[in-house]
Amino acid sequence: MSRTLGQPIIVENKPGASGTLAAEYVANAPADGTILWLGTQAFTEINPNAFPHVLAPVDELMRALATLDAKKDS
Repeated sequence: MSRTLGQPIIVENKPGASGTLAAEYVANAPADGTILWLGTQAFTEINPNAFPHVLAPVDELMRALATLDAKKDS
């Protein structure tokens, strides 16, 4: 990706609060396109009120299947 964009790519993990701290960091960053957030659809689509009108999807990177599980003997 660095070769394609012609600039270094730095990955910085920002753990905490199920992604809220990382999303807040991106939401408060300058709007210059250099800071991106890789998060889950659960955060941006199920809880859109967390950062309304601040974060916008750029691209869908993958589709993940969700399962509904229960204990085997229940």
